Amino acid sequence: MTTVDMIQQIQQQASALPVEERLRVAQALINAGEALGATVQPEDNDVGPELGAIITRRLASIRDGSAELLSKDQFFARVRSKLAAR
Repeated sequence: MTTVDMIQQIQQQASALPVEERLRVAQALINAGEALGATVQPEDNDVGPELGAIITRRLASIRDGSAELLSKDQFFARVRSKLAAR
């Protein structure tokens, strides 16, 4: 089995997980990579330079604690409130 095949298999298996568990797996993989000194560069993900800059800025704000993080309940409450205001 090639590395590409293994990655595709992992992606398929992860896609079957609930969203919160997928995020937990993703975070664990990122943490493991960072522990080895690896970083994820937004330009590696075909998002373009503008979106890559936004992603980089948002990740930095999460890491430095300046971002306002929401629980899923808080997020959905805000979405419902905005939809109701329409």
